[in-house]
Amino acid sequence: LLWLGSGLILAFMLVYFVYSAAKIAAKFHDNVAFRLVALYFVRAFAWFVGAVTTTINYARGKGRKTTNA
Repeated sequence: LLWLGSGLILAFMLVYFVYSAAKIAAKFHDNVAFRLVALYFVRAFAWFVGAVTTTINYARGKGRKTTNA
């Protein structure tokens, strides 16, 4: 169920980004705004990978500070 919610949020973000890019492209008569959609998703993917890596490392105990005192 959590994956379904995440997928719906991602789909909504895609629709919103494409809509925003279309408005900007229409306003300035330039289709370069659609490249921002790809840039946003590359950035979101990089953040997601970083979050997963950090979570896995924390769960394994690599992210915790331990003191032997």
